[in-house]
Amino acid sequence: MATRDAAVKLVSGLPGQRRPVIVDGFTMGAAGDRCVDWVLTHFHSDHTVGLSSSFARGLIYCTPVTAQLIQRELGVSASCIYVLNLGETHANLRNIGLSVTFVDAHHCPGAAVVFFETLREHELHVHTGDFRADAEFLAGVRGYMAARAYKNIATLWLDTTYFGEKWRLPPVADVLACVVTAVQAVRDAARLAGKRVLYVVGSYTVGKERVAQVVSEALGEKVSAEQGKRVLLSICGYGSLLADPQSDTCVRVCGFDKVQSPLALRDAFQHCVGDGKQWDEVVGFKCSGWTLRKKDAPPAATAAARAKRAWLPPPPAAAKCGAATLFSVPYSEHSSHDELRAFVAATRPAVIIPTVGSEDTRRQARQTLLKPVQSSLRPWVSSKRRKTESERDVLVIVDDEPVIDLTASPPRPS
Repeated sequence: MATRDAAVKLVSGLPGQRRPVIVDGFTMGAAGDRCVDWVLTHFHSDHTVGLSSSFARGLIYCTPVTAQLIQRELGVSASCIYVLNLGETHANLRNIGLSVTFVDAHHCPGAAVVFFETLREHELHVHTGDFRADAEFLAGVRGYMAARAYKNIATLWLDTTYFGEKWRLPPVADVLACVVTAVQAVRDAARLAGKRVLYVVGSYTVGKERVAQVVSEALGEKVSAEQGKRVLLSICGYGSLLADPQSDTCVRVCGFDKVQSPLALRDAFQHCVGDGKQWDEVVGFKCSGWTLRKKDAPPAATAAARAKRAWLPPPPAAAKCGAATLFSVPYSEHSSHDELRAFVAATRPAVIIPTVGSEDTRRQARQTLLKPVQSSLRPWVSSKRRKTESERDVLVIVDDEPVIDLTASPPRPS
């Protein structure tokens, strides 16, 4: 979970920066009162905490999907939202002295990694929000840096949720393939036994949609959900998956609380599952990196084989409670330990500021990820740019620069 420490929310003091920017930091006190530029990387509650319909402290930069979500779910006024599309570079965005680019974070729908480029000096500073640094994402970052002649990242605010060496999560595509295999096995066994099975995918307000998609496609069935969730799925680009509200489909999306355990799954659907009811059995999918087992982790020695699809994770763990079966799937939309190591090695950040956990946890994450590449950093980084996390916990406002004109009309969310 993202920390609430102000030191990791504040982007200030960069060369030529005229006003500070706060990223996912809507609980900041005095510093927030003096800020008019805010970034929301994505719509997860640990990043929107403190944001409400009463927000009136400037403009929130976010993607179109996130803009719709914060209006609908939190009541944020459209007049306080400034939409930035993924992949578009905004030179000297609203006169803050930085160019800003949102890059697809490979996290939940609408999530962005933020690239800040200084105008005075040729420096790239990156805030990842939450992200999955898979091979596609890493290739895109390398291409971005090469096209702009960046040899390294100056400051990296980094999602370190799974920085520990034990969190060697399998690639998302491999995990989804295992979900499909499990679904097909359950379907085939049910057909032989003449049983009717309800398939349930647990999800957050936003996130895990790809699991529901592959289950839907494997069964050739549309997805049902409560009305509020239907609206969210449509906003997030998954409207085509949805069944008609009255449809008798066997695939449902539900809240994550309903798949926390086989008992929770059984109790949540006992009204429609069991002898003489609509469904004979319910099969749920609990999709989280925290469910990782040791045997799920891809062996480091077979990286080349994995690229050729010669290795897949074992079948997901299954636990039963009555007519309910719960699969625990090591699916995560955060970067694994190996992906974080590869990302740091490729971008050679001068400063890493972890954004997850306590101060001690963040210090450990920084040491873990920097140590293997520390020697390769020295040719690229001057001592004056080696700022510590504490040194960045300073709000910088250039008093002799004009204040931003908030009367100018920003792009409105659709």
